[in-house]
Amino acid sequence: MNRGHLLALLLAASPVMVSEASTTAMDVAPTTLELKPGAAGLFYVTNHGANPVTVQIEAADWTQDQGRDVLTPSSEFFASPPFAKLAPGARQTVRVMARPSGGGEHAYRLLVSELPDDTGGDGVHVMLQFSVPVFVRVTPPAPPSLSWSARGGVLSATNSGGETVKLNGVSLDGRTRETGLVYLLPGAMHAFGAAPPAPAHVSARDARSGRDLAADVAP
Repeated sequence: MNRGHLLALLLAASPVMVSEASTTAMDVAPTTLELKPGAAGLFYVTNHGANPVTVQIEAADWTQDQGRDVLTPSSEFFASPPFAKLAPGARQTVRVMARPSGGGEHAYRLLVSELPDDTGGDGVHVMLQFSVPVFVRVTPPAPPSLSWSARGGVLSATNSGGETVKLNGVSLDGRTRETGLVYLLPGAMHAFGAAPPAPAHVSARDARSGRDLAADVAP
């Protein structure tokens, strides 16, 4: 996979290619990895479908820029094997390891992409891709610290702490703004859409720590 394709990958289990009938039934576990530096971890890919499936497994550095996720090939996070062919009902064990440089928390993504088979044929086939968050703490990071803003009529949050926040169910004055999970890496910002012209109350939950978050935001 070339660098340009890797940068454009979606950060969730998602179809990346459509062709007429899909027979793939695949899952991965765990859905989030917490590793110790230099220590191997285990990850599993299981084929629940009726046909063999070939997957590519890639390790990527994960950063965020202007509210967007950026993935680049990693020189300090490793996964083996890079490819695997799974028979129906088979489970592949993947060994992962990270050797980060510097202290604090480091974030990566483990990408598992279904590859096209060589049987050809007609029909629509949905190619599955999973992108799994991976975190490694070299030294205890500063706790996450969220600041909310409504500047320019846009509600946004910035994480000025040293640990990633996993926001779930962001609401503004009791109205849901974001139903899915939003990761905010240290130093990153995420916009949640238009903010009201009057002071508002924001509530959310950090799914990593289990903490309920709340703040009043002035326009």
